[in-house]
Amino acid sequence: MRPLPLASLLALALGAACSPPPRFWSRREPTATPALRPLTAEAVIAAPVATDPDGAFASADGRSRSRQGPCQRDAREADRVPADEPMKACTFTPGRGWHEWTFPEPGVLLDVFDRVALVARTNRDGDVDVMRYDINLGRATRLMLPEPTARWARAGFTRSGMLAGLVRTGTADRPGSSWVRGATDGTLTMSALPFDADDLGTTDDLTVCVGPGGAALVSAVGWSRRIDLPATSTATQRPRADVARAGERVVCAMGQCVIDGVARVVLDPSGGGVDPAAADIH
Repeated sequence: MRPLPLASLLALALGAACSPPPRFWSRREPTATPALRPLTAEAVIAAPVATDPDGAFASADGRSRSRQGPCQRDAREADRVPADEPMKACTFTPGRGWHEWTFPEPGVLLDVFDRVALVARTNRDGDVDVMRYDINLGRATRLMLPEPTARWARAGFTRSGMLAGLVRTGTADRPGSSWVRGATDGTLTMSALPFDADDLGTTDDLTVCVGPGGAALVSAVGWSRRIDLPATSTATQRPRADVARAGERVVCAMGQCVIDGVARVVLDPSGGGVDPAAADIH
């Protein structure tokens, strides 16, 4: 082997002297999600929500109204819906007025957004499924939960058409709840709640859940904050046994949520979910 010329040796030595020192990267251990200080709800007297005599409700974006049952019926017949026949419903939109549509099985109408409906249906095993039903195409799809043993409690649409719901995950002796979110034509995600809840309202970014154990503000990034309710709140009422539309007890709009018409929570999403005044939530 021929020895390197003197000029090459000098170049190698100079490069080694000027090169940066080696870096050794280490992985930071994950830290626990910070528990945030509680919020305080303000006592208010809210005006009752306007509803039709036969139970019509507005969509979350306010662009339509829907009710279960045929369009042409007497208001006194609103509660007499056949339990063993395909479900009929009636939806009002400014462009079409009231128009009737049919879900091909017995069911309970939960919510409507644009041309998509959520319907609760009892399956052959006696469990309740939540179905996504495309009204124009007449196509029904069962919404799959990540946890097979979870049982639906609430389901509804947000203002942007995403699904927000509650499921029961515990037993009668040790009840538990998780909140569900996602696109109705995609994968749903579940997050356990720090208490047993029976309803929720959402602004897409933040969600307020309420139940016999109180109320809490939860975020999709994993943190939660307890809400201290005024004494006039009815949050201690027991959860209902059937599946119902989300947002009956909690109504959220314009950066605030009203619980049971008597407690208002102002949402503050600043800080990206990190609160420097963290305090444990129990």
